[in-house]
Amino acid sequence: MKTCSPFLAALGLSALVFAPIHVGKAEDTPILKSEFIYESGPYPQIHATTIEESPHGLVAAWFGGTHEKSPDVGIWVSRLVDGKWTPSAEVANGVQYTDDKGKVHRHPTWNPVLFQPRKGPLMLFYKVGPDPQTWWGMLTTSNDGGTTWSTPQRLPEGILGPIKNRPVELANGDILCPTSNETDENPSKWSVHFEVTSDQGRTWRKVGPVNDGVAIQAIQPSLLKLGNNKWLAVGRSRQDNVFQTLSEDDGKTWGKIKLGQLPNNNSGTDATTLRDGRHVIVYNHIGGVPGKWGGKRTPLNVAVSEDGYDWKAALILEDEPGEYSYPSIMQSRDGLLHITYTWKRQRVKHVVIDPAKLKLQAFQNGRWPGTENPMLTELLEADKARVTAFLKPDPKALNKWLASNLHYAHSTGVLDSKESLIKSLLDGDTRYIEYNYLDQKFEFPAPGMALMMGKVQLKVSTPKGEAAPVLSYLGIWIKEKEGWKFTAWQSCKLPEQP
Repeated sequence: MKTCSPFLAALGLSALVFAPIHVGKAEDTPILKSEFIYESGPYPQIHATTIEESPHGLVAAWFGGTHEKSPDVGIWVSRLVDGKWTPSAEVANGVQYTDDKGKVHRHPTWNPVLFQPRKGPLMLFYKVGPDPQTWWGMLTTSNDGGTTWSTPQRLPEGILGPIKNRPVELANGDILCPTSNETDENPSKWSVHFEVTSDQGRTWRKVGPVNDGVAIQAIQPSLLKLGNNKWLAVGRSRQDNVFQTLSEDDGKTWGKIKLGQLPNNNSGTDATTLRDGRHVIVYNHIGGVPGKWGGKRTPLNVAVSEDGYDWKAALILEDEPGEYSYPSIMQSRDGLLHITYTWKRQRVKHVVIDPAKLKLQAFQNGRWPGTENPMLTELLEADKARVTAFLKPDPKALNKWLASNLHYAHSTGVLDSKESLIKSLLDGDTRYIEYNYLDQKFEFPAPGMALMMGKVQLKVSTPKGEAAPVLSYLGIWIKEKEGWKFTAWQSCKLPEQP
């Protein structure tokens, strides 16, 4: 923000002293261990972790390669041996064949899911294919806790296996797999269904889909055990909230999908039922971003529920800028919780939690405890409405949220008033396509004044063409009789990352 300091001085704010609103982490933490499974690996990026306990100990897996969707992406496994994670080993890949000219034809692999049934080998499900619309299910097994693996077998046509999160084993030995499908239509239909095997993956039957994939676009369910043959599936949606659907007959039929209490950023979640009957979910406590396919993937949070419907805040795992996503959670035989997740697409984070030490707090109007400052809530709602009005220019909304004396300084050096900015947006001379905050902080230097600062990534179209700059910014909101008004903006383009 140093390059923006003349802007503060021009507005007479340079001498003000103010304190930021921070979201802190609990000092008396239930976290017993927080570690990276590896420091460096033979893959630039990783994603979609999974963790399970076999009779031989903990096993973790993920997909890794150049980047998601790259044909070189394979499934990698590490085992916890004598308190240390073994170097990761590739146990599956998407190689299809080698042609007569020696060229290897290969697809990426996706979303490994480890599962240890009560009897039988450790199971590793994963997907192979160019993309989620055309991938297919695969299964490999291990009799020695993940040291060696069988030759992978393709699942029957139309069977995907658990799509992201672990199955459950029913009382009769059936394995109930939560799964979902994404079509190649535009918009894509995201629907949830379930797959059941009674013989550890040799034969299958399918239940659902349980939704049309349009009214609520839902994928990647987890299963919570409610008792008396009742199961609650919860997971990711494109409607800004975690979805839920109930079965009262051990997964044979399912009720209507609904949106639950917790926010969702169109990113993966995971949840499990503890042996004491409580339910735990790991997720990003944040909704979507207007005009963006998904939302920010920070913070990463833990919440707890007695019934699967009413949740309470328990823990913040990560709250710095970056991506912390696609968690996996399970309870080991000693009663501890193990969580793995993607850490900035660079490494796999493993966190061990004592669930008995989790301290629960109620949410305040849907906000995480400690962030429910009334002014902050008002400002976040006001700025979300302003951003929406920029993305889909609405003269009424623009007039409502922009102050009459607006001072809007673009990173290009162009200075707009309220009238000229609205005209530029409505005429299409400036068109905001995406507006994604990478960092957003509010400070209150004086009564009725708020400073908004951080980093934002835009995708914007002007007569000179499209650009996608990352900007540092400073915005000023002033409280007037009619409510908060967006009064000033200054942005500075940041250097592109190599």
